Amino acid sequence: MIDWNDLRFFLAVASAGNTAAAGRQLGVNQSTVVRRITAMEEALRLRLFNRKRDGYRLTPEGEALLQEATAVEAAVQALTRRAAALDSAFTGSLRVTTAEGMALGLVPQLLNEFHRQYPGIRVHLLIEDRYNDLSDGQAEIALRAGPPGDGSLVGRKLSDQSWAIYGSGSYVERWGSPTTPHDLNVHRLIGFEGSIEDITPARWLRAVAPDCEIACRSNSVLGLLLAVQSGFGLALLPCQIGDAEADLVRVIDPQPGLTSGFWILTHPDLHKRPKIRAFFDFMVEEIAKHRALLLGQTRPSRASAEQPVMAGRTSSDAESPGSIRSVDADRLT
Repeated sequence: MIDWNDLRFFLAVASAGNTAAAGRQLGVNQSTVVRRITAMEEALRLRLFNRKRDGYRLTPEGEALLQEATAVEAAVQALTRRAAALDSAFTGSLRVTTAEGMALGLVPQLLNEFHRQYPGIRVHLLIEDRYNDLSDGQAEIALRAGPPGDGSLVGRKLSDQSWAIYGSGSYVERWGSPTTPHDLNVHRLIGFEGSIEDITPARWLRAVAPDCEIACRSNSVLGLLLAVQSGFGLALLPCQIGDAEADLVRVIDPQPGLTSGFWILTHPDLHKRPKIRAFFDFMVEEIAKHRALLLGQTRPSRASAEQPVMAGRTSSDAESPGSIRSVDADRLT
């Protein structure tokens, strides 16, 4: 008999092509991956991978077992989701995944209020800028900015949210303030890199200010915030974060193209679970109280009275906030 848990390591190495990447994916060190693969090979008395200088490659025996291993993993995930769906009480744990930019803003405040209303439910917040796959059981609910992504999920659009350009008081005092997005070309800016370099605000910035000086870069929203507070340059931030910082000056208000949806999503196997429904209903009700902050309407606009803050929706996010849509919306009625 093999340890069924070793199938996770086998599939991760087969997908990643090396043990280091597989370890990062599974949240363990590389030596653990090597040890578990070796143990599985010894239990099966088969060589599953050829170890090469450029990584691990499946042997014919490994290739022959790959489909069955994938099927076993899918069956275990389905069993886990089914077991979770049988829980009918407002007790136990609830795992919620979200990106760092959202975790820095409203989400912790909302989770604290949810716990006050449902003290028997312990919420575990998983913060990661890449999308967690809700089908693998690591999380039950996702709070996401932008398009919902995976078409197999169900959920609601809670609101729109906007980004704007901010600078520290010391930066603005020394270098002045831009009045239009085009003016950013003669300023120092904080750039995006890594997991956030292709999000909508990063693409917008590259398009409107191709000639700006990049003072430094960050692969996280927290890094953007710390850099702009230190006076390195101007930075794009979600309004819910930037407007809450009294030491920051909003120099460019929300612009068309810097507004996206704020979604709550879950797996279809879980959407009737009472704890999931309770969290969905709670978020729909509570987020309405904070919509002005999400849209950047809690600070006076730099625009004139005749030109209010532009926080229009993108064409891909034209649904009304709170509408039951998802990607399979009518399943959450």
